[in-house]
Amino acid sequence: MKQDDEKLKQTIEARNKLQLLAYKLRRFANDDYPRKFHNEQTRRIVRKQWLNTNPNTAIDLIEAQYQDLMLIKIK
Repeated sequence: MKQDDEKLKQTIEARNKLQLLAYKLRRFANDDYPRKFHNEQTRRIVRKQWLNTNPNTAIDLIEAQYQDLMLIKIK
């Protein structure tokens, strides 16, 4: 039972981390300023509601999505 609780806690923390990054990138993508630096495809990826369409995703997939968004942030 403790293992299940820990796994649930890790999943929730990973989702929260991904949501925060997605929110920041979405705000950045909607500003006029970054249009000089990001193309429409990048803005579309950021605006995609991945977490809403994948509510019961495993932690490894959530972390992979987080890494994908980090690549956008770095560009």
